[in-house]
Order: sequence, then C-alpha cells, then structure tokens
Amino acid sequence: MENFFCNDNFYHDLESFIDRVVDNEECEIKDLPEDWHDQIEETTLEKTFKMDIEFAVNAILLQCDKWSDRLPEESKDTDEQIATAIRSSIDIPKLNCMIPSLYYPNGEKTVITKEDLILR
Repeated sequence: MENFFCNDNFYHDLESFIDRVVDNEECEIKDLPEDWHDQIEETTLEKTFKMDIEFAVNAILLQCDKWSDRLPEESKDTDEQIATAIRSSIDIPKLNCMIPSLYYPNGEKTVITKEDLILR
C-alpha cells in the first residue's frame, strides 16, 4: 500500500505508517490486539492546479499597477497589446506539464488490519 492518508496524516508507504503505529503504541506489531484496524483514505496523484491562459493574462494585467508610471492613463489599447503578447508567448501546455503533482485524497476508504501490517 502506498500514498494514503490516515487521520489527516500522509504516508508514502506502509512502513512509515507502521512506524507511527508502533511508536504511538510503544509496542511491536505482534503486540497489537488481534482485531486492531485503522481506516485510511486512498489518494490520486494530481496536478496542484491547472493554469489557463486567461487566468495568466488577468493575473499579469492586475499587477500592471506596479508599472503605472510607464503606462498611458488610458491604457485599454496597451492592456490589449499586453494580453495579446501574453496569449501568444506563454506555452500553457508546457507550463501545466511542469506544475508539480501531489497526492490528494480521492474519497475511497480502506481498512488496514494487523494482518496487513504483518504481511507487508
């Protein structure tokens, strides 16, 4: 079993989970009650977010106040030129490929038993 949550804690593998169980119980796996179990939530590897070009355009245009002394007072044409430059130059598919992925709970629950820990 790999990459799961238990009680809001993330575990990459069963070994790290066992370390927590044994440490908290101050015992060995064999010392756990025969009916010991814990519920875990399975995960799915997903991008932290997905960028789209309009979000990038709006985010950058919102920051143009930083350069207000360099922009004309009536900047509608300038804003459109900037938006066009952003749309034509940012490689959104490449950017989305480079955004990190993390494991997120997917709503599926599983029960881990003492036997699962022993058989690992």
